[in-house]
Amino acid sequence: MTDRTELPAPAELILDVFVFAPIGLLCDFPRIAPAFLSEPIEAFTEASREGHRRLDATNDRVHHTVERRVQQVQRAIDGLGLGIELPEWLPHGPGPEASIPAPAGVSAPLVVATPADAVVAPEAAEAATPAVPAPSGDTLAIPDYESLSASQVVPRLESLAPEELEAIRRFEHAHRGRKTILNKIAQLQEA
Repeated sequence: MTDRTELPAPAELILDVFVFAPIGLLCDFPRIAPAFLSEPIEAFTEASREGHRRLDATNDRVHHTVERRVQQVQRAIDGLGLGIELPEWLPHGPGPEASIPAPAGVSAPLVVATPADAVVAPEAAEAATPAVPAPSGDTLAIPDYESLSASQVVPRLESLAPEELEAIRRFEHAHRGRKTILNKIAQLQEA
């Protein structure tokens, strides 16, 4: 026969769990707390360091990208002979004569547009063209244009003639600048 140990009475078990265990935990807490808390604190500290490291790396990449774009825009402006200087608060980075390093993982050198083959953003192209006054809302091909939402205007654009599209583009650019409408017009004008 096997030897069975006697189970404690329910009253003793209740006293052990609800009285003696909490008292023992309170008495030993200063000794055992560092063991319980050190691992989560170390994990939190390590995760915080990793987060800061990744954020710093992302900030560096964003700053580098912005510097490259500002340089390209300044070269395009210079190539058009507009004589416009970008504001000082923009990160200009190294001068145009400095080479721009390739991003991590890219072995080919970066090709930066020169004034002869520069691609100009639509906003810069508009600035370069002589200013033509925007038409009034009454003369547009879509009746009550000013009271319509973008979702009401976009489906009507496909039926317009190129000069009517251009009039709406100029009006929208001068007044509300709704990207949905301007993007749809650009898409239709390219087609």
